[in-house]
Amino acid sequence: MQATATSAIEQFERNVETGIPSAVVIRPEAKTTYRQGTGFRVCAHCGKNRDRHDFYNGGACPSEDTHEYLFDVPLTAAIRVKAKSPGDARAMLAAVLDCANANFGAWLDGSPALGEASASGPAVLAEVDGVEVTPGYGYTYQDYMARLSAVLAAAAPGAVLIVGLELGASLLDGNPVWFDLADGIENASDFDRSAWDDANGCWDGETHTKTWDALEKPEFSDATRAAWTAAHPDAEFNPYMGSILLSFRTERGMVGTTGDTENDCIDAAIAGNAAAFE
Repeated sequence: MQATATSAIEQFERNVETGIPSAVVIRPEAKTTYRQGTGFRVCAHCGKNRDRHDFYNGGACPSEDTHEYLFDVPLTAAIRVKAKSPGDARAMLAAVLDCANANFGAWLDGSPALGEASASGPAVLAEVDGVEVTPGYGYTYQDYMARLSAVLAAAAPGAVLIVGLELGASLLDGNPVWFDLADGIENASDFDRSAWDDANGCWDGETHTKTWDALEKPEFSDATRAAWTAAHPDAEFNPYMGSILLSFRTERGMVGTTGDTENDCIDAAIAGNAAAFE
C-alpha cells in the first residue's frame, strides 16, 4: 500500500528524529512514494532511496536528466612490482598499464568509481625493497654498456644490433661501437658517455623505453638476418600456438625460437635465445 507524497514527507520528518541527517532538504514537490515499513522514501524515477538523493545530490536523482562524461586525466600513481630486475618490473608495468581496469574507490552516492588507466610516460624507479633510490638507478651508462656488450657477445659473430633510427651497434675487436647503417662499420665510433642522460637513464633525445627496448627486445639489421639465414639453410618456419616457430639445427641438436613474425624468430635466434626441443 502506498501513501501520498505528503504522508511520506511526514513520515520522513519523524525519521529525522531517530537518526536521519537533519541537513537533508525536504522537497514536497518531489515525486515520491512511501514504501510501508521501510522508513525511507522511494524515488519514482530510479526506485532507490530518495532520501539519499536529497543528502548527497541536493535532491537530484543521478539517473534523471544526467549525462555521462569521459575525461582523459593525467595521473601520478605509485605501484609496487615484484620482479628479478628493474627491467623486468618495467616490462610488467608496461604490459599491465595498457587500458587496465582501475577502481578509484567510490563516488559520493556509494557507487564504484571505475575507469581505465594507461601509462603516458616512462615509469620512474623510486624505491628498491623499500629503500629510496636515486634517479637512473639500474639504468646507468655503465649498466647500458654492460648489457649491450652481453647482447652482442651472445649474438652471432658480426651481428649488427639496431640501437636507434638508422643506427647500429656491433663488436669491433671485442668492444661495442656504433655507426650509421648507411655508412657501415668502417665508420664506427665509440659510445660517448657525455650523451647519456643520468636523470632519466637513457640517451639524450630518447625516451627511457626507446633506449632500453633496443636491448630488452633486440632487433638486428637486415644484413645480419640475411647472413644468419644463409648460414642456416635447413631453418624452417611453422605455425605454433598462434605465433610462428623457427626450428633449425645446431651442434646441440634441433632448437627453436618463437615470435609474431619471421624476423622476430630470426632476431631471437641471432641473440642466442633458442631453446632445445625436448
